[in-house]
Amino acid sequence: MKTPKRSFLSVLSGKYKGRRIDCPEGVRPLTGLSKKSLFDILNPFISGVKFLDLFAGTGSVGLEALSRGAAHAVFVEKSPQITLLIRKNIENTGAASGDYSIIASDAQNYLENTASKFGIIFIGPPYPLMLDKNFMNVVFGALESGGIAICQHRTGCDFDFPQKPIRTKVYGVTTIDFYKKE
Repeated sequence: MKTPKRSFLSVLSGKYKGRRIDCPEGVRPLTGLSKKSLFDILNPFISGVKFLDLFAGTGSVGLEALSRGAAHAVFVEKSPQITLLIRKNIENTGAASGDYSIIASDAQNYLENTASKFGIIFIGPPYPLMLDKNFMNVVFGALESGGIAICQHRTGCDFDFPQKPIRTKVYGVTTIDFYKKE
């Protein structure tokens, strides 16, 4: 029997720079150029912010936010097995337990039931998943005034959100849209 293929990522910058992030087969993390570009754009806003990583997968994006100075990161992932991987990845960085929360939940259910507000929300759904056009309304409900929501999706896929992005970056098959709550 063939052993499942695993790949590894790493934290790109900040206090956890170079720490390895385990990535199992079947999980599509934001990597390389697109992650670097995303955090170059977010750099002026990340320090001290409460960061929400929806559809967290490996936890790569939330870990990068913590490494670059986010005050707290919440990782929301539906799969209990993947939440265990996120915990392992975070523990491998040495992050303090008070700096993060890991929630095993459906993203929309979490958003509809949280009283927390976030300065930055990253949305990275699996590419086959089509988000409801009203999903961004629920996201905006958990976003602080002046906060930023970022949605990663397959290039060419349009979720038809009522809000319009303030900025869009395309990296081959990956597109990242930025939204701001005024």
